[in-house]
Amino acid sequence: MINFLNQKNEADKRVYTLLKEKFQLFDGVFGASDEVLGVIGSGVDFEKQIVRIYQECRTSEEITVAFEDLQKSMEENIAEEMGKTRQTLLEHFDEEVHEKLKGSQKESKNFLDKSQEYLWDLARVFLQYFADFNDGEYCLDLHTAPAEGIPTGKYHMDYKKNEPHHFRLGCHLAVWIIAQAKKQETKTAEVVFDYSGAKKKISILENLVGKNGSMTLTLLTVQGVEKEEYLFFSGIQENGEELDEEQCRRMLGVLSQEGNIVSPKDLSSVFQKQKKKVLFDISERNTGFFNEEEEKLTKWAEDQKASLEKEMKDTKNILRDFTKQSRQESDLQKKLVIQKKIRETEKTLSRLRKDIFVAEDAIDEKREKLIEELEKRLIQSTMEEPLFALQWKVI
Repeated sequence: MINFLNQKNEADKRVYTLLKEKFQLFDGVFGASDEVLGVIGSGVDFEKQIVRIYQECRTSEEITVAFEDLQKSMEENIAEEMGKTRQTLLEHFDEEVHEKLKGSQKESKNFLDKSQEYLWDLARVFLQYFADFNDGEYCLDLHTAPAEGIPTGKYHMDYKKNEPHHFRLGCHLAVWIIAQAKKQETKTAEVVFDYSGAKKKISILENLVGKNGSMTLTLLTVQGVEKEEYLFFSGIQENGEELDEEQCRRMLGVLSQEGNIVSPKDLSSVFQKQKKKVLFDISERNTGFFNEEEEKLTKWAEDQKASLEKEMKDTKNILRDFTKQSRQESDLQKKLVIQKKIRETEKTLSRLRKDIFVAEDAIDEKREKLIEELEKRLIQSTMEEPLFALQWKVI
């Protein structure tokens, strides 16, 4: 949709400003303003009031005052509708839907993705004696350095231009925290997850309430042309029914209470199926890579050969024409000129024959390199590292 704005018309400019504000106020619910623009249309009576301003106001001052009044009225109605909409989302939409809804720019500082949430939770554990935390702003004040080379001061999850430290994955402080977490020895324990006390609706867990089972987390490292790492949740119910990986992930996001230390159950059969699938996917990806590169090589080889063969064919035709002219020419001087052209054409033809052999060698060389690349991509080794195991119950 294209709108043409008359910059000299004060009323047109104010209408544009209002529409822009109206759109922006809706960005925080769905991230798609036009989908909810009509939600408050009848309440604000927006169009009729604009028509009235056009009809009744004559000066820039009158237009400004009228539009300011309209804007205040509109913002109040929008705020009311937005509050109702947010409440509906919290009460009826699943947690996964909440995560996918975009927050407005003003609210983005209060929204973290999953990796940031995990990092913040780890920071609360490992920096409890080194920093003061502001959960509302996702900001921590590091008053004591936990290790050499880590500067003290304020760290913000939300990047702030005038603040020296952005607390994010990859920064020195986050690297130290994650390293500490990986060093922790974890024993198999009973863990009770309180879904009934969760503030969010997590439909994927609802059928697990009142049930129990086992869960493990394993790090799989695959070494090929480059190292790849995968985290696998393996879980089963007490009756032997397997859990979906997403169920395991969501379960760990619910408030829990640790119980007694128990003996771990063997979930290797579940993990091996997950491992087999990822290795198959890697193999498929490598095969796809080889097929794509082979197709490119084949097309390049065909183009090279076709170009040289066409040039050879044209050169042979030229040589045939010169030979015919030489036989028909009775003037010795002219015949000599034609013979020189014949010799030059024969040299060109000889060079083209050599070029074909060179091109074939180049094609073979590229094919060898492609095979070498595929060999490098073949899985050379895998390593499995159990990270934790637990006996779970959902209440």
